Amino acid sequence: MLPTYLPPEKLAETNELGQARKFLETEFAVTYINAPLRALNLLAGAVVEVDGHTLPATQNFLESLASNIGMPAAYAYDIDFSLFQYNFLQRKAEKDHPVKVCVIGDRAVGLAPGDYRPAVTTDVLDALPPINEKVWKLQKSSLSDRFFEIDLLSEDFVVTPMPGDDIRVGIRITNSETGDFGLRASLFTHRLRCSNGAVMTDQLGVVRWNYDKRMTYVSSIAKFASAVPVLWDGQKKLKDVYAAAIQRPVPEEDVVRLWRRIRSAAKLAPERADSILGISSDERHRLTAAVADRRAAGQPAEASTWDVFTIHNRITAAAKAFPMARRSHLERIGGAVLGGYPLN
Repeated sequence: MLPTYLPPEKLAETNELGQARKFLETEFAVTYINAPLRALNLLAGAVVEVDGHTLPATQNFLESLASNIGMPAAYAYDIDFSLFQYNFLQRKAEKDHPVKVCVIGDRAVGLAPGDYRPAVTTDVLDALPPINEKVWKLQKSSLSDRFFEIDLLSEDFVVTPMPGDDIRVGIRITNSETGDFGLRASLFTHRLRCSNGAVMTDQLGVVRWNYDKRMTYVSSIAKFASAVPVLWDGQKKLKDVYAAAIQRPVPEEDVVRLWRRIRSAAKLAPERADSILGISSDERHRLTAAVADRRAAGQPAEASTWDVFTIHNRITAAAKAFPMARRSHLERIGGAVLGGYPLN
């Protein structure tokens, strides 16, 4: 199996923009080593050797390495590490292509295609009107080896789906410089009562950066930044979205899909996924059997005893207990529940 003894992913969090920038420029600064895949050597102890560098690899790097030789992650974790090394040695020439080894500090943290050119997060922060013009206020920045998040909240826009339950609205900007995913901005909510965060679905508003080679890099970043304030108008939709979620039942079919998606996203044992949704294992088995029977009979979905607002809050509350990547994934699932869009 892929080693589980590797150092944990480096994480940091701050509510000061200056500190976030300092992290990005120092502890989380990314450098790249360009090489063909065949030139990489995987040594004992999960160390990668490339272009004269010898670097300890993170779990994410090893998963990326497996993907680059066409090996499913589940299989990579099932086999001995020596067999994983052998597979890589045998297949790297067959799957050879230009790659970038993404390095933070002295660790190989990601593996990207050779033509990879991400948005540089500090460039985005410099160009972003919501920060410079103070349309939104910084709530929190989170950083990891894999990606960066910044949560910005509106000072004067609050949703109150129930008396005394205030929810601040803003945006979350996410970006990776280590091959994880591209720069984007989404609508974001922060429930004041329990500090739950939720990221709304793209259908409610999203801005993505796609580098256009017909433009300069600087112009392309500026185009993204100028589009972000459009999400301000999308905030108004959330009053109706939250109002519709109160006492609206979640179909049993969606409860079953949610359970599976939560378990996969957070890599959980069945019992932990049960506790997040607030169901017993017996109830889950009953729901699964009932859904399967209706699907086989071509019958319509049936409402469960859980409402959308409650399930949304349970998922986003549980998310806070997990490391950054899994927490972020669960916050997006919580937003998908609230938005009422398909979960599969």
